[in-house]
This record gives sequence, C-alpha cells and structure tokens, in this order.
Amino acid sequence: MNSTSHRIFQLLKPLSPLVLEPLKAVAQTANSLGPPYFLAGATARDLVLENIFGRPPGKLTRDLDFGFALSDWKEFENLKAALISTARFKPDRAIQRVLYQRSAGISVGVDLIRFGGVQDGSVISWPPNNDFVMNVAGFREALESAIQVQVDTDLVIPVASLPGLIILKLFAWADRKHEKRDAPDILKILADYADAK
Repeated sequence: MNSTSHRIFQLLKPLSPLVLEPLKAVAQTANSLGPPYFLAGATARDLVLENIFGRPPGKLTRDLDFGFALSDWKEFENLKAALISTARFKPDRAIQRVLYQRSAGISVGVDLIRFGGVQDGSVISWPPNNDFVMNVAGFREALESAIQVQVDTDLVIPVASLPGLIILKLFAWADRKHEKRDAPDILKILADYADAK
C-alpha cells in the first residue's frame, strides 16, 4: 500500500473526462507494472480541495503530474514504453512527459516524475545527457503520506495529501523563484486547508 492511511476518500462530484481518462490510463498501466506512485501537482490539489472537500477550484490546469518510485532508468523507460504501447499516449519532446490523445484532437500532458534509485541527494539528472536536472526533494514523503481516493467505480489511486502538496510546492518554489506559479498554489492550499475536512 502506498499510504499510511487506510481511509478511502470518495468524490463529492465526478472528475471531468479530460482528467479522468488520462488518470485512469496511467493508473491502470502503473498498477499492472507495480511501482509505487501517486498523483501530484495542480490536478491533485484540485481533486482534493474541489472534488473531495467541495472547495472552489484553483487555477485551471490541463496536465497531470505523477511521482513514481523507481529503482533505475530502465524501470522508467519500461513505464514510458508501456504507456505508449497502449496507443493512448505518444512521446513528447520533454523526456519526462507523454501526451494522452483524446478523440477530439485534444492532448493532455502527463509528467512522469521519477524519484528514488539513482537519485543524487535530492536531485535527478535525466538521461541521455544529464542536462535536465530536477529537484525531487519531498517526493518520498509525499508518497508515504498520500491519501487513497476512489476516482471511479473500479479505481482507487494514491493522491498527494494537502501537507504533501505544500512540501512539494515549497521545494518547487525554492527551485524556480523567478516563476510566479508556485506561490498562488501554496496560498490556495493554505487558505482552504482549515475547511478541507
């Protein structure tokens, strides 16, 4: 089990197909391969705040972020290849991203964030040139504190908890101070945290 919590959270309102379809496709593939994983990022924030606790949504996002505890790059390549082999995903220019193809010509970006294994301290350097470096500090803790959410009748997935999301956002903000996207997310989570019960 990916979480210390045994409670399964139910959704107050269903997820949009734009979110549910790629989420299910990634989760089904990940569940068949077996690596520990969790949903992170703005989609996790909105799922917890809006769909579980009925709070107003945050800034609209059309991509999904997943954290995967993988022991080596071979496991990452196997995961990515398994997603692409379903014919629902295609590769993207960014090595950590695949694109989920919807019928109306709309694609949804799915970031596969690898941590653990060959991680150097709190960072990973993406092959082949190791020129793309990502700070994955807090991902292990976010995985361990993930909550279990029933996103569909036959699917329960681990989702970063609100404290886990704050930890990830603080590290992201420290890494990209020049960008303005992390502070509003932190404020949104903190502002709604007391009412998310």
